[in-house]
Amino acid sequence: ILAKPGMGVDEGIMIAQNEMQRILALRAAR
Repeated sequence: ILAKPGMGVDEGIMIAQNEMQRILALRAAR
């Protein structure tokens, strides 16, 4: 997961956390 240039660090962290939660949710659903 890469933060695009022009995005703030906080925004990148938020997106990273959302991706992590999505992956964990998909893994738990199986």
